[in-house]
Amino acid sequence: MNDKKTDKLTDNDGDKIAINFYLSHEALEKIDDFLFYVKKRLPIEKRRKLSRSVFYEIGLKTAIEDYNKKGEESALWKAICELLQN
Repeated sequence: MNDKKTDKLTDNDGDKIAINFYLSHEALEKIDDFLFYVKKRLPIEKRRKLSRSVFYEIGLKTAIEDYNKKGEESALWKAICELLQN
């Protein structure tokens, strides 16, 4: 978390849009476990700021930034390719 945008838990890009999507039970459980782990490591006063929505947004932005830097060597691209091979 070195640059100014990531000094805050999320940068405020303006209005938020509600979206719906589906996750497997296994994926949701892993995400919730990791979110719980992360929140436990934060100071108490910052835990409320890290909502599930903020957590998902940070994760998705990070995965896309990684793809933009690494292309087909990124974890996101490899996971997509693996999924499509099955």
